[in-house]
Amino acid sequence: MKIGQILRYPSATSTYEKLDGLTNWYAETKAPDGKNWNAVKLDSGINTSAILPNSTHGVPYIAIRSSPHRFGTTTTPWEDIHRPDQGYCRYFGDNKPGEKVASESLGNKRMLDAYIKQTGSKEDRVSAPQS
Repeated sequence: MKIGQILRYPSATSTYEKLDGLTNWYAETKAPDGKNWNAVKLDSGINTSAILPNSTHGVPYIAIRSSPHRFGTTTTPWEDIHRPDQGYCRYFGDNKPGEKVASESLGNKRMLDAYIKQTGSKEDRVSAPQS
């Protein structure tokens, strides 16, 4: 998968490589042979595969999705900024105001864990999600 690549995100999991002439999200993000993770769904802003029982691989990668057309609305007054060519992303997380503490949201937890691993020891960085 390449930054900026347009993929087809079907409503149901599919293994077809192409759908409507576009690369299928589920085919592109399926686990390689021997890896133990589920398909990553883009249901929220911060998305990872589930960490399956007996997995030693952890989270393979984090996919962030945003809805720029909602910026400035009452439900999304903030603006997420994605500049992949510069290696920069300012994303406001997956927790809605008043729901719970931001660090308790699953996506935010996974993002914080990835940050800790990426800035940790060599052993931590090896087990961090890949970019």
